[in-house]
Parts: sequence; structure tokens; C-alpha cells
Amino acid sequence: MKVRVLLLGAGLMLTGCASTVSNFLGIGAPVTAERCRSMDLEKMGYEDGKTGQRQGEKYEFWMKDCRATGAPFERSVYDKGYAEGIKYYCSCEAGFASGVRDEYTEIKGQYFTCPRKEYNVFMRGHEAGKKYKEDPTMVKKINHYKNEYFDDVINPKAIEECKAMPPQAEEKKAAGTATEPEKPKAP
Repeated sequence: MKVRVLLLGAGLMLTGCASTVSNFLGIGAPVTAERCRSMDLEKMGYEDGKTGQRQGEKYEFWMKDCRATGAPFERSVYDKGYAEGIKYYCSCEAGFASGVRDEYTEIKGQYFTCPRKEYNVFMRGHEAGKKYKEDPTMVKKINHYKNEYFDDVINPKAIEECKAMPPQAEEKKAAGTATEPEKPKAP
């Protein structure tokens, strides 16, 4: 009897999990040409980039099934959105918000995802944000493990702090505004 109750309970839990997962991931409905045509590939790419997902991950998930329906599914549209999203993910402002939240950036993924120059910009923002990780106007401590963050305060402060940062030499060089150091004068 105990085994039956245990199996029934396990089955109900798995059913609940499956429906939650399918709702969260947006799967479960059949792949149709209409569903594929209604997808905003640029938005999909932007969201992947903005959240630091591997480029093309969602696109590749849908591509085979959608192309089989005859629906156009253009990688260049997805890539355009991804390029914009990754700019945000690697930005000073995103670094600032990550610093306020005291996140480990290596775990979050910028170190592996962002080009070196952008990663350095992100890290400058991260260092600036860490100074505010206990600011009560930005963070409310719920308990030892959980905080509430006020993005309506964090985001404007991130913009302000990042604009106030002087560009570093490699950023100036990339922008073409770096000046060459003066050469010593011959005696």
C-alpha cells in the first residue's frame, strides 16, 4: 500500500513539474508554419544576447522544426537582435547592476561571453556598483539569503556613474581618440 501511495505521489509531482516546465519554456503546442512565422526572431536574438545565452541557442532549437514547415526562419534577423542584446549584457550599466547585486561575474558569464574590451568596461561598472551593494535606496535586505533590488533606482544611478567614468586608454584607442605618449627629447 505504501508503495502505491508513493508512486502515485511521485507521478502527481512529475505531472505538475512537466506542466510548469512546458508553460515556462513555451513548449507543448505543436510546431506549425503559423507559429514559426509569428516568432519575432530579432526579439529572440535580443533576449538571448541580453541574458548572455550562447548565440543561436534558441534559434537552433526552433530552426529545424520551423524550416520543415516551410516557414522562413532567417539567421541574419536573429543575429541582428543578438548583437544588440550582447551590447547591453557586456555594458558598464549591466556591470553596475551586477555589482550592486554582488553577483560573481564569472558565474554570470560575462567573462566567457563578452569580448575583452567590453568585458573590461563591464568590470569597471561592476566595481562601481559594488560600492552600493548595501545602499538602502537600492537594496532591501529581506533575510540572510534574499534581497530586494530597486531597479528604478539602480538603473538611473548606473547610467550616471558610467557616464562619469573617464575612458581608459584601450577604450580611447578603440574610439580613435587616444593620444600617443610624448617621446623623450634628444639631448
